[in-house]
Amino acid sequence: MQNSKKFFTTKNIVYLAVLSALLVVLNLLSSVFKIITSVKFKLKKGDCQQIKENMDNFLSRRKDKQPLEYPSAGSTFKRPDGYFAGALIEKNGLKGLSVGGAKVSEKHAGFVINYDNASCDDVKKLIQNIKETVFKKDNVILEPEIIFVGRE
Repeated sequence: MQNSKKFFTTKNIVYLAVLSALLVVLNLLSSVFKIITSVKFKLKKGDCQQIKENMDNFLSRRKDKQPLEYPSAGSTFKRPDGYFAGALIEKNGLKGLSVGGAKVSEKHAGFVINYDNASCDDVKKLIQNIKETVFKKDNVILEPEIIFVGRE
């Protein structure tokens, strides 16, 4: 317990927030297959207690709205122009739909979760089903945010 208290200092929490932001940036850039060799951040000083409160507030909102209690690849679809993918999926009654162990989250329809030992094939089939249903009913093309790597 003593060591964990030393780790969760305000300074380390700020470092974790910066690393989290870096991972988001890397994820965005990796979708265009670029290699990042260095990164510079320009940080500004702030009140440590206020920063911690802001981070706690952000994490609390994420926990309330996203299915963090299940493994997933994060948000499954990119946001189509003029729409929200999760809202379209929910509107079409697909919340809770499952294929094998993959399931559309009942907490946030924009997430495909692994609720029961899903295979990659389960996830792919579920994504295809979602895409086809939304296109058929709303004429909106959902583009996966997930990049599949490997054999077909």
